Amino acid sequence: MLSEAHLILDSKIKYIEKQALCNLQDCVCGSSAVPGPAKDKATMLTQNFEWMLQQIQSRTSELKQLQIIRCWLREENLNKVMILLHKDAYLQYSEESLEKQLKHNALELMRMKYMA
Repeated sequence: MLSEAHLILDSKIKYIEKQALCNLQDCVCGSSAVPGPAKDKATMLTQNFEWMLQQIQSRTSELKQLQIIRCWLREENLNKVMILLHKDAYLQYSEESLEKQLKHNALELMRMKYMA
């Protein structure tokens, strides 16, 4: 089951990276094909650049969240991780909150396991 969680995380990470690359290529290709006066082209390039930055920011945040989950994935908190991955529930949390939850959960369960 642990290996399945790793596969799901890897798949989600690769998908986001592919989306980011496609968005970047769309932005670069779209901006190079802008016809018309230089002023219109400059406006379009600026808009494409701003859109690209927004896309990078949203992808970066989601990637960080997935990396946090991957970092704290243990046998002890596998159930919690699978709940977070189901329907992308991890997106409801900030990076700090997500890490705090997983860290606390993993450490608590490990402590209970080794005390028994």
